[in-house]
Amino acid sequence: MDIAKTLSSAIGGTSLMSLFSYLISETRHRNFKEPEILSELIQRVLPDIKDKQADLAGWALHFTAGTAFTAIYDQIWEKTSIKPSIKSGAVMGALSGLAGIAIWRATIAMHPKPPMKDYHSYYKHLLLAHIFFGIAAAVSYKYTEKIKEE
Repeated sequence: MDIAKTLSSAIGGTSLMSLFSYLISETRHRNFKEPEILSELIQRVLPDIKDKQADLAGWALHFTAGTAFTAIYDQIWEKTSIKPSIKSGAVMGALSGLAGIAIWRATIAMHPKPPMKDYHSYYKHLLLAHIFFGIAAAVSYKYTEKIKEE
C-alpha cells in the first residue's frame, strides 16, 4: 500500500464528502453532517464528555472511515485492471455508500439512545455523498500518483 496516495485520497475524498454534506444540510435545513451526527452519538453514550472532545472524536471517526475505504480502493487500483478515474471512483463510492449505510444502520440499531432522525432521507443522502467521496478519492489518488512520478 502506498501511504501517501492512500492518505491523500482519504483527505480529498472525506473533505469533499464533508463539504457536500454541510452544503446540503444548510440548503435543506437538515443535519446530514456525518461528523456532527457521530459526535451526537458519542455524547448520548458518554454524557460527561466535553462538546469539543465529542466533536473531535466525530471528525476523527469520519476521517478514519474515509481512510479505511481508501485503503481498500488503493488495493483495487494497484492489484486489478481497475484504475483511478471519475468512473471507477463513482462506482466504488456508490459501493462504499451501500456499505456505509449498512454500518450506520447497524450503529443506530445497536445504539442505546439514537437521535431521532429521518433515517431514510439521511441514507439516500449518504449514498450520494459517498459517490462524491469516491470521485474525489480517485482524483486525489491520481494526482498524488502524478506528483510522485515527477
